[in-house]
Amino acid sequence: MKFKLTLELTGKDRQIPINYQYEQSAWIYKTIHNGNPEFSAWLHNSGYLDGNKQFKLFTFSPIVPEKYAIKHDRLEIQSNHAVTHVSFYTPEAAEPFILGLFNNQHFMLGDHISQTQFKIHSIEKLPEPQWNDTMIFRTLSPIVLSKKQEGSKNARYLAPGEEDFEDLFLKNLENKFKVIDNNPDRVPDSGRVKLTPRSTPRSKLIKNKGRDT
Repeated sequence: MKFKLTLELTGKDRQIPINYQYEQSAWIYKTIHNGNPEFSAWLHNSGYLDGNKQFKLFTFSPIVPEKYAIKHDRLEIQSNHAVTHVSFYTPEAAEPFILGLFNNQHFMLGDHISQTQFKIHSIEKLPEPQWNDTMIFRTLSPIVLSKKQEGSKNARYLAPGEEDFEDLFLKNLENKFKVIDNNPDRVPDSGRVKLTPRSTPRSKLIKNKGRDT
């Protein structure tokens, strides 16, 4: 399920760090924990397991203001509202629970330099896409795909168009499908799926400060 959250700025300060994703994810996990500690612990620590692989099947988009400006390492929000999306793989019966979790929530994002207060003005569940044999998708946040390198403990991050990117991307989707549907007859044949970029990919560096909040 995918939800659109419309955020309202409630304080005077309108700047947050450009690399605010860690704080945003911490707020989402905190909101889930306050509503259901057991579900939060499972999502954060376990998720969906496929052998040694872990899939949370949960994601969120960047915060998109109606109007903004970049000032050095700060994102200055120049409008009263912004939008973000959160997506979960959960049963339809969980919809009222998720709506209740985020409804009218107040939270703050920022660091020791600047902080901004938000309120969830509204939350709406978005309709499921109409699935067809050929579809066009636009990612709301960057795709991170890496490959182990022989003789190195560090993985190499791949860009669309590089060798192995398509195979690794589709294999990842196949593995995620397997953990949510254990019927092998329903697993899509990845050999019949093709991935074609529709525009020139752009690199985006996001620093994860990894501190506790």
